[in-house]
Amino acid sequence: MSALLVFLLTKFLESSHVSAGSPTNNYAPGLVTCPDNPSLVRVGNGLSGYEVAYVDERRKKHISGNLVRFFNQVAIPGFNAQQFFHSDRGSETILGLGLGVSGGGFRAMLTGAGALKAMDIRTPGSSEKGQIGGLLQSMSYISGLSGGAWLIGSVFMQNMPTIQHITSPDGPWELEFNPITGDRKGEKSFNINLEYDILRTFTVDDKTGSSALAQEMRDNNILDRFRIDNAIELATKPFNNVKQPLENVKQYYNSLYEEIAPKKAAGFALSITDFWARSLSRAFLAKNIDISTSWSDIVNLPKFKSREMPYPILISNAVVPKVLADANSSTIIEMSPYEFGSWSPTINAFAPIKYLGTKLFGGKVVPDEKGELSCIEGFDNLSFIIASSSSLFNDLAAMGMKHLDGFPQIRSVITKYKQLLNILNTDNSNIKNNMDYALYSPNPFYGFHKGISLPAPADLKKGLHSDLITKIKEHGNAYTISDTLHIVDGGEDDLNVPLDPLLRSERKMDMVIALDVSLDKGSKPNGTSIFRGTWRYHGKEDTHRISFPIIPKPEVFIESGANLRPVFFGCDLKRDYLKPELHGSDLPLSKYLEGQHEKLLPKPPLIVYIPNHAVSYDSQQPTTRLIYNENDVHRMVQNGYDMFTQKNSSRWASCLGCSMIHREFVRRGEELPEFCQGCFMEYCYKV
Repeated sequence: MSALLVFLLTKFLESSHVSAGSPTNNYAPGLVTCPDNPSLVRVGNGLSGYEVAYVDERRKKHISGNLVRFFNQVAIPGFNAQQFFHSDRGSETILGLGLGVSGGGFRAMLTGAGALKAMDIRTPGSSEKGQIGGLLQSMSYISGLSGGAWLIGSVFMQNMPTIQHITSPDGPWELEFNPITGDRKGEKSFNINLEYDILRTFTVDDKTGSSALAQEMRDNNILDRFRIDNAIELATKPFNNVKQPLENVKQYYNSLYEEIAPKKAAGFALSITDFWARSLSRAFLAKNIDISTSWSDIVNLPKFKSREMPYPILISNAVVPKVLADANSSTIIEMSPYEFGSWSPTINAFAPIKYLGTKLFGGKVVPDEKGELSCIEGFDNLSFIIASSSSLFNDLAAMGMKHLDGFPQIRSVITKYKQLLNILNTDNSNIKNNMDYALYSPNPFYGFHKGISLPAPADLKKGLHSDLITKIKEHGNAYTISDTLHIVDGGEDDLNVPLDPLLRSERKMDMVIALDVSLDKGSKPNGTSIFRGTWRYHGKEDTHRISFPIIPKPEVFIESGANLRPVFFGCDLKRDYLKPELHGSDLPLSKYLEGQHEKLLPKPPLIVYIPNHAVSYDSQQPTTRLIYNENDVHRMVQNGYDMFTQKNSSRWASCLGCSMIHREFVRRGEELPEFCQGCFMEYCYKV
């Protein structure tokens, strides 16, 4: 085979992408034959068999060998990798490792790309001293929300090429495109000044020096959290003398509507998230991913089939309309290659993600008027799934609309956008009044609850029986009494680092890396997104059955410098956890009192927290920064790389290795190597 042919074949495989997913070959879902078993929804009492098979096979085919190679590379003094992973008894030790990439728009996507680049053995130089190449190949899982979901979706759905390829001129990212206005670099735009002082030009209160809208957003931690100063500016800036730019934007949104209109024509609800989906696709999907591609199409990619990818999970929240999500009780939605669902008690069920859009009741396919069963594919459109994980429109609408009377300029702008989006109007008030959410209608969990007798499908036209609604409410299953599921940004509940899926005991994790690219007060992460986990998992009525380490409050977090360097949480299983007995176990209390819990319990994973901070570049960019030129892309990615390698520190690489093997040493009842004990003195947070 000639060198040229080898080169061309390599480039083809590197950039290969999935074929069209929806049977309609466009954005609309379409009809397909149902599987033999019409019961599509299962109770959330374990992992999908498909997921278990994937991860088990990946661990055997790839992770086992990569772990030995990685530990030989980082060279922990006093640690023999070959002996540790391949004992004399013939058994094999395979660690459970994962990465959670937080939200934060393009800032999070680019920083996360740097992290992947640092951990990827394919990156030139990543196997040298002080590098951590091979860690990506050793991971079982990766999770992401919002900007983190953009990263996973755009990279993994390209068949997981290298980050060098992704960020190259020939790569799929076009980050000089503005997904809001449709402008590219050099084109005439609104020329909006991105100064925070614009907020103060409208209805300024003399005492607070701020507008009512801006103050409420601060009170709700929205401004500090997501840095949407510029988004508010877009809503408040008068549109004087910008008639032509506004016309250009209208034309842009009309082109977006032409793409999503087939979905409406097929009988499915549209929302602003559908526009957002097609907008985002132009920034990092459109080059070589077809508009009809589904998230579930990832299972057809070569590197998924060969188990070369960590198992990806994208995160969103399901909410009750007009009620903001909170960390205590939010319904976290997992969107994996095979399933869509939640462990949260409000749903506690999973449905095949490829059949989203199928009309279900009680988990079963509803027959049509002829009594025949038909299913839907293509509802899980890739761009729609990614957009669902990053939809903040409901936050903005809920607070902005409250103050419209005091803001004639805002009212004028919103009126213009309502005219532009009037085509979304529908007779269904549940949809018409909630177009600022990602609408999953029909709801796959409609009428589903274990142990409840369901009405016949024919009764669906009359709605749910009142006694059934009462029963469902009594069981706390609030999301099954509506035919529409309302989905919002995965970080809206302040759990901006997607750790929940990685903490599930069923997934058998030993160490997870929490990459926090949030913008908290002071334009840096302050630990809020991980501290909120204590609210969720340390509550008196905890129903999540996850053991979560003690995390300091944000002010203590900052005082200790934990927002400027890596920190290990959960190093001491006895000291650092309030309820270790809850980690996926139903063992009776007597077992703990007898001192048997050390051997009986699965160990919660150690959390390696890495906050976004400037190492080689100012990476604390606003979430609303939507355009990055080529130089800034490479600088942001490089800073993420430098964060994860701690500027190519060989000691850090070895200490990171120590965090990975700690739980296995605990299981064996053995002491860590002396070097690792020193690492834990340096990096572990001490309660």
